Amino acid sequence: ADKENDKIANYIAWQKFCAEFHDGHVGFAASDTELKEVADRIYGNDYGLSLVTLDNGKNVAVNVDERLSEYGIKTGTVITKWDTADPLEVARKSESFKTASFADSENEAFYLALYAAGVGGDTVTVSYIDENGNEKEATLKKLGNYSERVQKTIEILDGGVETGHLMWADIDEKTACLRIKMMNFDSESDNTGDFSKMKNGIIEKLNEYRAKGVENIVLDMRNNSGGSSDVVKVLAEIFAPEGEHYYATDGKWSNEKGVYLTDAKTGKFVEGKKNFYKGENLWGDVNVIIIVNAGSVSAADHLTRIMCDFENVTVIGFTGPNGSAQGIGGIKLESGWLIFSNALLLDENGDVFIDSGVDYKSRNKIDIKVPLDENAIESLFTDGGDYLMKKALEICK
Repeated sequence: ADKENDKIANYIAWQKFCAEFHDGHVGFAASDTELKEVADRIYGNDYGLSLVTLDNGKNVAVNVDERLSEYGIKTGTVITKWDTADPLEVARKSESFKTASFADSENEAFYLALYAAGVGGDTVTVSYIDENGNEKEATLKKLGNYSERVQKTIEILDGGVETGHLMWADIDEKTACLRIKMMNFDSESDNTGDFSKMKNGIIEKLNEYRAKGVENIVLDMRNNSGGSSDVVKVLAEIFAPEGEHYYATDGKWSNEKGVYLTDAKTGKFVEGKKNFYKGENLWGDVNVIIIVNAGSVSAADHLTRIMCDFENVTVIGFTGPNGSAQGIGGIKLESGWLIFSNALLLDENGDVFIDSGVDYKSRNKIDIKVPLDENAIESLFTDGGDYLMKKALEICK
């Protein structure tokens, strides 16, 4: 019981930290000192590196402290053992992973190795492959707390174009990018449901770009924290082919029973209202690239699902979006919140819209899963580049 209570306390503290750090759905009043204490406690010790798993299955060092150069460990060095164990096994047993939350198994696998690099005592023994292909061992000393290094690593992996929400950036002469950090516009629009100001502003800017000869539009939705389905419709209407398009179906709610109804024979949810939107085909003649990551959640999942099938749209990412697309509610606890799905959406087949079932696989999809390979690692962690944007430009050509 004591262990379970500790785990619950860690989980609540972790959600509190994530909400502040990742700008998530839930807001907390917490001091910087409190957040740092939570992060330091959960992430463990810093030994001068983070770990990621490449597409070929190898675990490699990234964001490496220069002090590790004396061992020959640098960005891209293959790490074979972490204190004599497989790094991914270590990661799964770590306190930080136990408090993590992923809606999709592929997204979990992408980030899993990160959690291993904070596990250990004052020292940790690391096995690695040197430049000559030989396996060696090094005993690394604790340098501090791992929280700052892993946060920086995540920022590098997940970072989008550095501009404000719904702001534009010129990528090159033929390419413009709209940064979409959330599916919201302003409080007035949220209250009234009228997002015409937002829509007209985007269309006006698109027309300016068309006049300048821009042929490629990138929608950067990395770490999009979700929001309103009305914003999803606005964006989809601008880029969708002309005519009516299916969005999703509401589950049918019973006020009497206090549940969403299911069919007694099939066990499937009973379908309620079907939702549609009207495409305007304003930009059907250009390339539209959508960049997502595992932090593209909720309404960002919706837009990915809707636009992925447009002929001129290509959705790319190291992973698919988050895979958590249902409406949410919450109960305030003494410390933090308990968050849960409370608004059922179904797809055209009557199945749950996007969210995974017991298979732990999101029903969302992307067109191109960009490999996290040696080229990506060098671009991200050595050159400081935006590898996914580079891939987006290659697609446009």
